Amino acid sequence: RHVVLLATAVGLVASGRIQAQDTGQTQSPGPGPLLEITAPKHDFGEVWIGQELEHTFEVHNKGLAELELTKVRPSCGCTVTQHDRFIPPGGTGKILVGLRTTRLASGPFDKEVMVTSNDASNERVTLHLQGQVKYYVDINPRSAQFGDLRPGEVQSQVIHLTNQSDKPLEVTLPETVIGEFFRAELVETSIGQEFNLIVRTHPPFRAGRARSTIKLLTNMPAQAEIQVTASANAMARLQAEPQSITILRPSSGESKKKITLTNHGEQPVHLTRASCDDSRVLVDALEVEAGRKYEVTLT
Repeated sequence: RHVVLLATAVGLVASGRIQAQDTGQTQSPGPGPLLEITAPKHDFGEVWIGQELEHTFEVHNKGLAELELTKVRPSCGCTVTQHDRFIPPGGTGKILVGLRTTRLASGPFDKEVMVTSNDASNERVTLHLQGQVKYYVDINPRSAQFGDLRPGEVQSQVIHLTNQSDKPLEVTLPETVIGEFFRAELVETSIGQEFNLIVRTHPPFRAGRARSTIKLLTNMPAQAEIQVTASANAMARLQAEPQSITILRPSSGESKKKITLTNHGEQPVHLTRASCDDSRVLVDALEVEAGRKYEVTLT
């Protein structure tokens, strides 16, 4: 019976403490500082990209000793802060937070600011800045990702640009040759309202990964330059995976490794021989898919 009553008491105390933090109820002052932020979350609602946002959080010291805000750390570089470091007993301080919307993606956001103080009972508090950023020019999707490309393979993707403002949209594409891998074309599908950015792969390719940036210029000051990323991985005609292996005890049968040889070209490839310059290594080749894939086992 004693154990059950003790557990219930602890549960009630914990419940009361959480409620006080969430609702801002006044806690009994102790001998030290006591931090209280009645509204740790602020919602800006819907805002346009380019707006500079600011909000001031009020920090109350309900304790009997001086409260020190030892650190106020934002979660990202788009947030800047200023704050009162010392707050006397019964006093109120401020944390001013600014938010640069130019560094936020389109859609909802929730940025955090971590506040550390000398209140032993509530040492760390997290503040939240929430809202939704609306772009003058909506970009969907944000990038052209082609994934793996076979030698000579041509693919295309379309990026849609939509005007979400009351002002007619103007967009220009200064460069159509985008690095070694890509070409771009801009088409206005609805005057002043909608554009299609068509991105195509441009063989022949060098084997390896490619990433290029397509720049678009607009008449919207907050989005004067729009950048779209194009990426792809050009596969080699013949690809061996893995490209290196280690055999600890050759010919013992205890160490067996496999290499997969894949043909990414259009014409079939026939593996005529597989060997190793170390005579202790036994090599066996198996055709998995005629002219396309082989599996080489080394023991």
